[in-house]
Amino acid sequence: MKDTRHQWAVFEQYGYRNERFVSSWVTFDDAYCAIKENYTPEEEEELRVSIVRWDEDTQDWTTEY
Repeated sequence: MKDTRHQWAVFEQYGYRNERFVSSWVTFDDAYCAIKENYTPEEEEELRVSIVRWDEDTQDWTTEY
């Protein structure tokens, strides 16, 4: 059986006090496509849009993957 947990997420301002969870995805590619479909390059930079992965060991999101 394939693992369908949403292990990837899109955040705005990740790591900052005003970070905002936007969406979660099963694959990195899905998260990447969501960013490209919903943000202009300028918005990505201004909002500091990031893809993060759920780390089972730390039970938190991480940008290390």
